[in-house]
Amino acid sequence: MPEKRKSGSKHPSVTKRPRFYSNRRLRPFFPLFLVAGIATYAYYAWPVDVTATQVFRGRAVEALPLRGTVEHEYATAHAEADGRVVEITVAEGNEVFEGEILARLERPEKIPEKVYVTAPMSGFVLGVDAEVGAQVAPGQPLFHIRTCCTRRVVVEVAEEKIVKLIVGQDAYVASDALPEEVFRAELKAIIPRSSSPGQGYLLHIPMQLGAPLEIGSRVNVDVIVRQEEDVILVPLDALTEGRVWVVEGKRAVRRKVEVGSLIDDRAHILSGLEDGEEIILNAPPELHAGRRIAVIKGPPTE
Repeated sequence: MPEKRKSGSKHPSVTKRPRFYSNRRLRPFFPLFLVAGIATYAYYAWPVDVTATQVFRGRAVEALPLRGTVEHEYATAHAEADGRVVEITVAEGNEVFEGEILARLERPEKIPEKVYVTAPMSGFVLGVDAEVGAQVAPGQPLFHIRTCCTRRVVVEVAEEKIVKLIVGQDAYVASDALPEEVFRAELKAIIPRSSSPGQGYLLHIPMQLGAPLEIGSRVNVDVIVRQEEDVILVPLDALTEGRVWVVEGKRAVRRKVEVGSLIDDRAHILSGLEDGEEIILNAPPELHAGRRIAVIKGPPTE
């Protein structure tokens, strides 16, 4: 008699065989897999052309860029001793020459010699603050003179920038009207604009005699606020977010560096690079750490 099914069983007992796909179904995709594999290998193994240059040492110069106005240079003739004005030899508007006598002073009875007040430079008298018979003290301004030939650049500077400036610093002046010429000068005076704090300062920068700058013209002024010799410098084209690509053999290695000041198109590197190492300029987007590279020598950067 046939065996009866057990109650509750809906299907006869069947042994399940493993299910798999035939190679015939994947065979049409084999060329695509092959091309993709070759392309991947070529991408990572084929060298990337890069332009590299050597790290070099040089002078790091930090300049404070400012704008100024060309003016006549002015001077003041002061009394060099106390005394009484007995003679004034010039009037407002007169032309005077350096060393010319402007006034005579008579000292107290115990010191009978006369003292002369002379013009500190050649020019025109703009103002006279002396009167015959008046008593004057040492250092008191008596005559104001506008020079005839020399000029100066006057620059307005905000309070927060003045901390970097010191009398005697070199300055370089350039005019839009003379783009090929740069005039070297020196910061001669730093003058508060007001006795009240926060009003800023005026810088006086005398120009060399004969500098062809028109009175009233606006000029660019770079005051050199810091200089360092024999420091590591790299082009800005090699620097991205505080890192550079360094050539090590035939591979590119990403390296973090400590950046100091930025000078024109260069960066002062405080640490992370050594003199003579090669770095990559304008790294292509496909470059990654460890990627093989073919180096093209860039132009000298020194």
